[in-house]
Amino acid sequence: MSRRFTYSTALLAAFALAAAGTTIQITATLIRDQGTVTDGTVVTFRAALADGTSVGGFTNITTTTNGTATATFLPRTTAPGTVIITVGAQDTTVTGTVQVDLTAGS
Repeated sequence: MSRRFTYSTALLAAFALAAAGTTIQITATLIRDQGTVTDGTVVTFRAALADGTSVGGFTNITTTTNGTATATFLPRTTAPGTVIITVGAQDTTVTGTVQVDLTAGS
């Protein structure tokens, strides 16, 4: 059973301010080559800097409904840089990623 993933974020161009209170809504849409994704599929979210160091955390993680799961990402950093968010589904090794660029405040 193969699955492919598409992702979107609630931010245009996936840029966000590197600030202690920043939250980013992440939406993962799971699409199977055949059939549909089972409602209630557990989805994992992980965030890391380009060097692989884990950063931030996730809250409000949902299981899939109609192939879509969401989570709120809290970078918990004031340092600008690129964060790679990796999403996976239970019982598969298939993952997908989305890049979020944290920018310095003005």
